[in-house]
Amino acid sequence: MKVKKIFILFFQIILFFFQNIKTQASTLDKIPSKYISDKNFISMTLQTPTQNTKLFASPKGHGNTCTLTNPCTLSKGISRLKAGYTLYLHGGEYNVGNGITIEKKGKPNGYIIISSVQGQRAIITSACNKNNGKICDEITLFNFEVDSSYIIIENLTFKNARARIIQGIVFYGGGQHHIIIRNNDFNSLKAIQNEDKEDYEANGILLVGEGKNSTGSIKNIIIYKNKLLNNVLGYSEAISILGNCENIYVLNNTLKSNTNIGIDFNGNTNDCKTENLDQPRNSVAMYN
Repeated sequence: MKVKKIFILFFQIILFFFQNIKTQASTLDKIPSKYISDKNFISMTLQTPTQNTKLFASPKGHGNTCTLTNPCTLSKGISRLKAGYTLYLHGGEYNVGNGITIEKKGKPNGYIIISSVQGQRAIITSACNKNNGKICDEITLFNFEVDSSYIIIENLTFKNARARIIQGIVFYGGGQHHIIIRNNDFNSLKAIQNEDKEDYEANGILLVGEGKNSTGSIKNIIIYKNKLLNNVLGYSEAISILGNCENIYVLNNTLKSNTNIGIDFNGNTNDCKTENLDQPRNSVAMYN
């Protein structure tokens, strides 16, 4: 009898696993084809590529080797990333100050991945405080520079940072493409108004397309199964897509207890100086 119960439980677990995979796949299948510019990219949402090179970082890392036994710092690990590399972050808090800039290019068959070590959770945060006790003006925890491409950011937590302008993951400019942001948490990012009463803003994820032509758009970005909880957004939004952006997919995210708008596709704000391109297009938000 006991063996039978164990077998039934095992069967139920397997059935749940395959049902979950089927549900996720059906979500992707329901994206209207007219909004898809790259089917292979959409299929990457549920895949983890096999990587040839693995780097490791930890909150107390040092040196240049970035190995499992001798991990480096987060910034050093990011600087060493190339197409086909994965940077695994050991659990703990990474204080990135005003933020880390990511300007990297993967390839269609060699994505760059930044992820937590399995079974651990890396927390990206900032302890930015001015010496005079005033609130810091602006913090961008992860900033994707122009032309970053073929990158996956997954299984990280962006948490407990405050400034007048505070952002988790940001794309400014244009040309960034084929980037997947999945299974991350954005928690307690707090916009604080300063004594001058200037505008204060927080975003978990922000895309601002400033490119002046279609080749300079922010394109093919998947924002999938992230959690955005308990953020103080000021005048901004938890997930915000502005200006010259296309083929942006905001899917299956959980947003709760944020103080302003959850998901915003916003055009004609003069972020892009080419009027007919100054709005997100061919994009979807589904099952959030």
